[in-house]
Amino acid sequence: MYYNGMKNVPLGFIYEGTTYVPLRFVAENLGLEVGYDGKKNTIWVGSQPSDKETGNLPAGDMKTGVSQNDKAVEAYLGMTRGQLVQVLGEPARVDPGPYGFDWWIYNQDYAHYLQVGVQGDRVVAFYTNSRQWSIDGIKLGTERDTVVRKLQLTGKVQASYDDISYTFSLPAQTFKQRALRIDGQVVTEFFFDTHDGEKLTAVQVTDLTTFLQSDFNYSVNISYPSNKKLPDKPKLTPDQQEAMERAYERQVFDLANSARVQRGLPALEWNEEAAAVARAHSRDMLHTNFFSHHSPNTGSMGDRLQKAGINYQAAGENIAFGQSDAINAHEGWMNSSGHRQNILNPDFKTLGVGVAGKYYTQNFVT
Repeated sequence: MYYNGMKNVPLGFIYEGTTYVPLRFVAENLGLEVGYDGKKNTIWVGSQPSDKETGNLPAGDMKTGVSQNDKAVEAYLGMTRGQLVQVLGEPARVDPGPYGFDWWIYNQDYAHYLQVGVQGDRVVAFYTNSRQWSIDGIKLGTERDTVVRKLQLTGKVQASYDDISYTFSLPAQTFKQRALRIDGQVVTEFFFDTHDGEKLTAVQVTDLTTFLQSDFNYSVNISYPSNKKLPDKPKLTPDQQEAMERAYERQVFDLANSARVQRGLPALEWNEEAAAVARAHSRDMLHTNFFSHHSPNTGSMGDRLQKAGINYQAAGENIAFGQSDAINAHEGWMNSSGHRQNILNPDFKTLGVGVAGKYYTQNFVT
């Protein structure tokens, strides 16, 4: 290998007769610094170039400056916080999560909505429902049959971790709406839109260790030796639980808006008064142990809105129970005709969301 007329042969590997050597290894072997400029999407060697030398990033892609080559979901697992900021920029906010990591929320442009899970200094999860992204070379928006065939997805998935065996089972109806793949240390969840040609509508990748600490959205059989015990799952304090529920409320709001904007509908405005009503209904369902739009304590949605002094021309309510997080609640609603109609109703102008435990309520108000 030659660099500036000087020959240097560092360690590398040979593939099909060609020797490949890491650029960083070569540069550092020559005493040169290597850096990556996420704003310009360039790698530089020696010294960082100025804007005049490289030109500015073209406008119109994404507010955070992600190039098309950067939009492979699986490439982000394991990134450092610094690398993530270089590529995506700073998040709009950081939400606490229940599994030892924070969700970095990128909602600056709902057409390119992202949630990135960061634990310590590393990316451990990544979710998007934007068709600008791909997973293993397959673009979001691809038909389910193609995804299942190319990636050989099945309704039964096995994994092994620390001598513990996991077998996840997806019944036929569940497998129609979502799929799971575990490849080494990478877990991929595929979400399909049964109301839009069964197309791939969203994807989430998570590292295996983090995934196994989560509340599974799948039936699972676990076997392990008698001298082993299952990994402990994170336990939240009351304050942490409260913070997580408020975070899920905002994520449900963002997910609804991303679904609307990506379909040419205007984004909804946050309605704090409606959120208080929704939150109270979720808490009522949690503490009274029921799941219904009609409460034995507060009556119907209309009764609750009226009691709160909320005037409206049109209103709608979605409720969900049992989903592990905001993403799964939203994806479930989008595959249910009535709930989907509320989320995509062009007449609704505002939305308030309330979460308590695993009870979720959306109140749409115009």
